[in-house]
Amino acid sequence: MSSLRIESPVSRHVITRNADDSNRGVWSCNVKHIAFVGSMQTPEGCAKNPWASAAHNTTQLELMHALRDGGGVRVTGLSLPGCSAFKARPRSRPYRRSVVREGVVIEELPSFAMGPLQILTQVWSMVRRLFGRWPDGRPEAILVANPLTRFAAPAMLAGWWYRIPVAIIVADLTCAQAGHPPVTRFRNWLQTLMVRLSQGTIVFSSHTTNDFRRGKPSMRMVRPPASYLLDLPQPPAEPAAHAIYFAGALSDHAGVDLLLDAIPYVKDATLEFWFSGRGPLEERLKQQAASDSRIRFFGFVTEEEYSAMLQRAAVLVNPRPSRLLENRYNFPSKLMEYMAAGRPILSTSTSDVAEHYGNAVIVITDETPEGLAGSVDGAVAAPAEEHAALGAHARAAVEGVTWRTEAEKILAFVESLSK
Repeated sequence: MSSLRIESPVSRHVITRNADDSNRGVWSCNVKHIAFVGSMQTPEGCAKNPWASAAHNTTQLELMHALRDGGGVRVTGLSLPGCSAFKARPRSRPYRRSVVREGVVIEELPSFAMGPLQILTQVWSMVRRLFGRWPDGRPEAILVANPLTRFAAPAMLAGWWYRIPVAIIVADLTCAQAGHPPVTRFRNWLQTLMVRLSQGTIVFSSHTTNDFRRGKPSMRMVRPPASYLLDLPQPPAEPAAHAIYFAGALSDHAGVDLLLDAIPYVKDATLEFWFSGRGPLEERLKQQAASDSRIRFFGFVTEEEYSAMLQRAAVLVNPRPSRLLENRYNFPSKLMEYMAAGRPILSTSTSDVAEHYGNAVIVITDETPEGLAGSVDGAVAAPAEEHAALGAHARAAVEGVTWRTEAEKILAFVESLSK
């Protein structure tokens, strides 16, 4: 087993923008000030907070910059810490205002992390701020980073009061299910209620629109791949390593257990299985790697090592089980980075992968350990020319996807809500 503990690529908090986007100029937009409700922090603040999600923070900041760069929109981020940040000390967080750049401001609202006060103080802080003074002018629209009730409910109330459009971004959605504790089921039910009642939704999975927004305003967005991946050259047809590579959360919902169960059924005895990331299945991965020399666990990897591994591997794999309800509404954003790397990809049909990218990836139709093993053997044994064609086609599918293009679509959608 190889175990290398080094820095995660997302922990570097580097905000990058596509060079082509910077030359496009500002498009016409009637909305000049947006309040963006979420959990964003400055890159420096996020780096100091071990409980913050660096990837989610970067996504929010990238979108804020793109809205400013492309639409000339002033963006005021109204931030509350995520639930995981409740573990942090001290138990209270004061108000803090940070100017990220001209026209992009983050206001971290005060809150407490003590028992039931967690949610109550966050809702109160958000309501108080949205209905408070706006010295530089009230926002003309509200964008909400996710459908959590403490974010969405105050925003929807303010939108109704001020008669301005409100759109909720739904990157993932956990529905109430039998077997969950009553409190969890109620919380998840409230989230789906926010999605149903929102004036407009911006979804990552079309299933969210089909199941909860039928006949109501909704648009699909794509989380763009990191620009440094698109700057890489197209890899050679012959892979540098005879390996399958998985990067991401080491969890059952990501399909790591399925992939580990499939490895003993893979017939190619020389094929290596590379894993990088962290999560609850890390110990199981280490134990299986200790007894199977084909499995290599790299822990966290740097940005440079991550991009090199993506291009060196023979095939990249996304084994996220489509049978899990939470995966129906959670599009695997990691897939966009896979496609940008230009290597062949094996993926389940989770979310709407097959509908949108079925011609750019090899879709796994049998999501059993034996079925996945068969797909792995077949993909690795394919001719080099087929690998090259698959990789090039995957890369072409994401080359035009940037934060600038997504921000342009979002602003157009938000404007349409006010008509």
